[in-house]
Amino acid sequence: MRETLLVIDGRGQPEPLLDTLAKAGFFCVYARGPLKAKALLKEHPVALIVWKDNTGNADLSRDLVRVWKAHPTVPVIHLYAREPTAESAELGPQVRTSLPVEAADAQLLPLVEQALAGLKPAPPSELSVLGAASRRQPVSGAPVPSHPFRPASQTGLSPEERASLFAQGSGRRGNGPLAAGWRWLRRKLSRSRAQLGSAGG
Repeated sequence: MRETLLVIDGRGQPEPLLDTLAKAGFFCVYARGPLKAKALLKEHPVALIVWKDNTGNADLSRDLVRVWKAHPTVPVIHLYAREPTAESAELGPQVRTSLPVEAADAQLLPLVEQALAGLKPAPPSELSVLGAASRRQPVSGAPVPSHPFRPASQTGLSPEERASLFAQGSGRRGNGPLAAGWRWLRRKLSRSRAQLGSAGG
């Protein structure tokens, strides 16, 4: 099974779209309006939204835009039953493309593939792999950076993100069932050692 797609059809007739996408190997969830769409976006790892805009309801469109704006990395493919209006132009940058519903049979799958390909990171080039392999390892005894959140090598995290990551980890340290289990085990071991020491003496 491939990526999860959310199909939105305001008229409650999603079967042709669902069949097409399922035959291509996608797992599809369906919503008729914004409340169900919001719940599904929270519940499933949706990679792409296919929106069949067929109600002519401007308020519904605005509500849907608000829903997917809370998930800014999820692209949207807009299938329209009527000619796009000025309001359609304000759907936001998540809408990667708009096309008539009638053209969806021939054009939808390539557009879905194209939108999903844009989400995947490009594979590392040969030069970047060779460059990473040729970097010298730090000599033992080299000075360690004094700031605990500023690593010597570049990573995908900013210093602020790294600080918040470690702050979350340190906030939970010492709490929870795992930490309690370790404390219990340490107490048992120290008592056993004390008993062995007194028995041996």
